[in-house]
Amino acid sequence: MTNSGARRTAIQTVWQVFVGCLLGLFVVQLFGIFFVRFAQIARGQMNLQHLLGFSVRERLFLISLPTVAAAMLVRKRPFIALGMLLSAALAWLPDN
Repeated sequence: MTNSGARRTAIQTVWQVFVGCLLGLFVVQLFGIFFVRFAQIARGQMNLQHLLGFSVRERLFLISLPTVAAAMLVRKRPFIALGMLLSAALAWLPDN
């Protein structure tokens, strides 16, 4: 019985990290990229090269969104917060 309980706990932990990563990437895609593109268009940066890539400031903004959400969840759902931090690391990677 102990092995089954440990396996179930491990699966739940992995599932929570996975769900946290998906939630973090959802936040980055939904809110982050919308606000970055809106700011680029508002500044008049409509050239295709700039719209396809992110600057360092824009990537810092993108990773701040799931990081703030993870900070709010860290006490109640630590593994989901860990997944959100993982998604922030994935959002930091360059586009090209």
